[in-house]
Amino acid sequence: EFPGLVVASKQTAGRGQRDNRWWSGTGSLTFTLAIEPPEHLAAGLISIASAVAVCQTVQNFHNQLEPKIKWPNDVLLGGRKLSGILIERIGQAPRTLIGIGVNTNCQIESAPVGNIATSLVQETGLQLPQQRFLLKLLNSLDSWVCRSKPKGIIDTFMSINQFDRGETICVETSRFGTLIGQFVGI
Repeated sequence: EFPGLVVASKQTAGRGQRDNRWWSGTGSLTFTLAIEPPEHLAAGLISIASAVAVCQTVQNFHNQLEPKIKWPNDVLLGGRKLSGILIERIGQAPRTLIGIGVNTNCQIESAPVGNIATSLVQETGLQLPQQRFLLKLLNSLDSWVCRSKPKGIIDTFMSINQFDRGETICVETSRFGTLIGQFVGI
């Protein structure tokens, strides 16, 4: 049924972009939100708006942290992965599943992901109230995904993305191989 929400207390077969696996340890927040997005919001902007919502929610709880978006679907803290987002369209209607995993209260040092990831508890030393965080994130998702205009999403993304304008970036694609260019925006 749309809209809908499924929250997992434990995830054993999470997946990310291009069928990569997503690790979520005990204390992680993983959920899928099923929505019918506004018609004016292109599919690619849903991922960006969702990442902006995660960043905003993290800063609401810990204003000293500066999460960055690694386009198109990761949120980083200090260059390490804090959150992953997977967007999937289903059926003929513009029904969309927004899958989000956030490393909130999990211990990364025992994870199979090595030092490429971090968690909020490791960054702050404080346990996060999961339900409050989820409610704030859902409110932020409603605001960014369902109510924001594309220009507002893009402008906010540009202010909190991982790259500086003019920076040389390298992108691995399955279709074209490795692409190198300058980041100028979206």
